[in-house]
Amino acid sequence: MPNNRVLNLFNAIKSNIITTNELDKSLYRKMDYESFRLTYIERSNILRGIFKRNQKLIDELNDILQEGITKELADSLYLGYRELEQEDLHDSFIIIYVIDKLIPFYEKEKDYAKLLHLYNDQNFELSIFLMINNEQIDKIKENTNKAMALRSHYAELDLDERMIIYYSYYNFIAYLPNYDESYSDKIISIYKEAKAFYRSEVVIQMNDQDLARREMNLLNECLLHSFMYYLDDGLFSQMEFIRIIDEIKDTFDDEMDRDLCYAVLTYLNDQMDDLEFLYYLENYHDFFYQEAMKLTFNESKDEIYVRSARLVDTESIIFDFLKHSYLPEATKQEAASRIIAKVLKYFDKVPKDRYTRLYVEEATSRIVKKALPFGNNADMKEKLFTTLILKRQEPNYIHSLMVEKISCAILDAMNEARCPLIKDMIEIGFWDFQDLKGYVSRAARLHDLGKSLTLGIVNQQIRSLLPIEYRNVILHPEGYQAIIDKDPDFEYYSDIIKGHHKSYDGKLGYPQNFDNTKSKYKLIIDLITISDCIDAGTDTYGRNYHDGKNFDMVFKELKDGANTLYNPDIVEFIENNSNLMNELKYIVDDYRMEQRYEIYVK
Repeated sequence: MPNNRVLNLFNAIKSNIITTNELDKSLYRKMDYESFRLTYIERSNILRGIFKRNQKLIDELNDILQEGITKELADSLYLGYRELEQEDLHDSFIIIYVIDKLIPFYEKEKDYAKLLHLYNDQNFELSIFLMINNEQIDKIKENTNKAMALRSHYAELDLDERMIIYYSYYNFIAYLPNYDESYSDKIISIYKEAKAFYRSEVVIQMNDQDLARREMNLLNECLLHSFMYYLDDGLFSQMEFIRIIDEIKDTFDDEMDRDLCYAVLTYLNDQMDDLEFLYYLENYHDFFYQEAMKLTFNESKDEIYVRSARLVDTESIIFDFLKHSYLPEATKQEAASRIIAKVLKYFDKVPKDRYTRLYVEEATSRIVKKALPFGNNADMKEKLFTTLILKRQEPNYIHSLMVEKISCAILDAMNEARCPLIKDMIEIGFWDFQDLKGYVSRAARLHDLGKSLTLGIVNQQIRSLLPIEYRNVILHPEGYQAIIDKDPDFEYYSDIIKGHHKSYDGKLGYPQNFDNTKSKYKLIIDLITISDCIDAGTDTYGRNYHDGKNFDMVFKELKDGANTLYNPDIVEFIENNSNLMNELKYIVDDYRMEQRYEIYVK
C-alpha cells in the first residue's frame, strides 16, 4: 500500500517545480521595461513563498528518511521520484538524495528491475549538472558498471529494464571517456563484452534479436567515433581497433557513418595525411552543421536532440583530432577558429528559455573544454565560454557583470581621488591604470567561473541547499580548473578566482588550501571580494533564499567586518566618497534591473 504522506509530499514538490518553471518562462516574454520589472518582482515574491513551503517539505522528507526504510516507504519514495523524473520536473539533488537512500535497500532486496532504474536515473541527474569534483563522476562509473553487471538477470526483467542494460554499454563507450580518459583503454574490451552479450542465448530466448541488432548499430557508431583515442595508443591496440572497424565498415545504414568509417581506416593505415583527414572531417562536420542550422526548435525533442548530438559529437571529434595530430600550430588554430565560429552561431540560435538543461549544458561544457586550448587569445576564449555557458545561466552571468561594474566604479573613484591604493595595485605589475582596470574587469567576469559547472545549485531559488550541494558550492573557487585547466591565458587570474571567498585576514572562508594573504594580487582579491558581497547582499529579487537588504544595510556589514573579513582601506574609501556611495546605490538597484531586462528580453 502506498504511503500517502510520501506521495502527497512529492505532489507538493511537483506543483512547486511547475509553478517555478512557468515563472522562469515569463521572464523571456517580449515586454517593455516597466512590465518586465513588475514581472520580475512578482516572480520573486511568489518564489519566496515557494521557498518557505519547500523548506517544510524538505524537513518532512528528512524526517521520513530518518525513520528507517521499510518496503512500503521505499516503494512510495520510488514512485514519487519517478513521477518527477518521467515528467521532466527536475530537482536533481532531491532525486539524487532519495536514490542514495533507495539503492542500498533494493540491493539488499535484490529488486533488479528497480535497481536498474535507480542506477540509470541517478546517472541522468548527475550528468545534468557537471560537478566540479570527481565524486559524482565516480558515482556515474559505479552505477554504469552495476547496471551492466545485471545482464546476468536479463531473462527476469521487463523490456524497459532490459533496455537500461543496453543504454549502460552505450554510455560507457560514448560518454565515460569524456569524463575520464583512462576509460578509453577499456572501450574495446567493453565493446567485445557487449557484442558477445547481444548475441548470447539469453537475448535470443527473449526474442530480443531485433533490439540487440539496433543497439549493436549504435555501439558500432560509438566505437567508430572513438577512433581519436587510438591515435597515440600502442600499436597492438591500434591494430585491434583497425581490425574491428574493418569488420563493421559495411554494417552502417547511414551513408555519413560509412564514409567516416572508410576515412578513419584510410587515415589509420597511413593512406591519408593529417591535412587531408582534417579537410575530410571539416566537410563531415559541415553536413551536420547545416542540418542543425535548419532546426526551428518546433520539432520533436528527439529530432532536436539527434541533430544537435551529431553536431556536437562531430565537433568533439575534430577538437580531439587537432589535439593528437602533428599539424602545424597555425593550421590547428585556423581550423579550430572555423569550428568555434560555427559552434557559437549554432548555440546562439538555440532558444534560451528552452533546451537549456538536460542536453545543452552537458554539450556546451564538453565543447568549451575541448575547444579552449585552441583559442587564439584570452578574448576569444572568454567569448567562447561566456557565449556557450554563462549567457545561458542568466543569474550567474548577471552577477559577474555586476561584480565587474561595482569593482570598476570603485577603481575609477580611487583613481580620480588619487587614492594611494591605486599606486599599490599598479606596482603589482601593471603598465598603468588602464592596464590595471582591464585586468580587474576580466578578473571580475571570471571570478565565479567555477560556478558554471554547478548550474542547478547556483540558480537554486526554491529551497535551501542540501549538504551535497553545499559541498560542491564551496569548491567552486577551485572548480574553474575543470574548464580552463591551467590555461596560460587564464592562470593570470587564478588567485582572484581562488581567493574571492577568503576573509581579509585569511583565517576564514574557502578554499582552505589557498592563502590569499600571500598573493601578490591581494589588493585586487580584496576589491573583488567586497564587490561580490555588495552585489550578493543587495540582490533582493534575484536571491530569494535570503531577506532583502538595501545598500546601507550591506555596507554596515562591510564596516562591521573591516580588518577581519574585509579590507579596511577599501571600506573606508567607499564610506568617505559620497559620489561613489550614490553610484553604487544606483548600480545595485536600477542598473541591475536594466541588465536583467537586456539579458532576458532583448
